[in-house]
Amino acid sequence: LVRRATKVTPGQILEVEEEIDRSFAEREGSELVLPGGQEPLEIKRVKDN
Repeated sequence: LVRRATKVTPGQILEVEEEIDRSFAEREGSELVLPGGQEPLEIKRVKDN
């Protein structure tokens, strides 16, 4: 039961990885290009300032 309850789907892993990438980019103030080719608004604000 525990193992089944803690099973993580590939989609969840991707979401977590995207969150990690986003937080790293925000901390570094570097550009982050999402798979769709769009940059998060937060990153654009950082670059404009």
